[in-house]
Amino acid sequence: RGCYTDGLFLFWRNACVGYAINQDASRNIPYEDARRVIDDAFATWTSSTCADTGDAPGIAVSNLGAVECDEVRFNQETPNQNLIVFRDDSWPYRDPNSTLGLTTVTFDARTGEIFDADLEINSSGRNLSISDQVPANGFDLASVITHEVGHFLGLAHATDSRSTMFASYKPGTTALRSLTADDVAGLCAIYPNAAQRV
Repeated sequence: RGCYTDGLFLFWRNACVGYAINQDASRNIPYEDARRVIDDAFATWTSSTCADTGDAPGIAVSNLGAVECDEVRFNQETPNQNLIVFRDDSWPYRDPNSTLGLTTVTFDARTGEIFDADLEINSSGRNLSISDQVPANGFDLASVITHEVGHFLGLAHATDSRSTMFASYKPGTTALRSLTADDVAGLCAIYPNAAQRV
């Protein structure tokens, strides 16, 4: 009940972070449509307004373009990329029927600094929709991505059932596309400005 008060804040040290989208996107969602939805989801977070300051959160995120890579991992020795990939053929984790997305975050366990974040979208047998009218049994891709972007930025699941960061999603809805005050407060607590981190 209430906020989680234990553990580290997770944060990106730099004021600007990049991500790359796998060039194949999904068989059911062409790359350009996927890119538009993903870019909009990141913009939803970074263009929000912090209640305390009236300013945007102190982090910017940029799309670095399409990549061939579809492997989720943190590369310490070589240039690393924060990857977004669709899993059309099968979901390689437990609970494929209830999981719409997974963000794997690699971070410093002593400080909370994020080194890498990779998003995987479960498009295997899922009815993902990119339209404003989501079928009753469909899953709004923009809602799924907006939730996963919250994890990318360092947020955990929220306890407020109205929040985009709540751990459950109702099919046929688009509500998670829009952030609540709770979501924005969490982001602003991590990134109050471009120089300061929690």
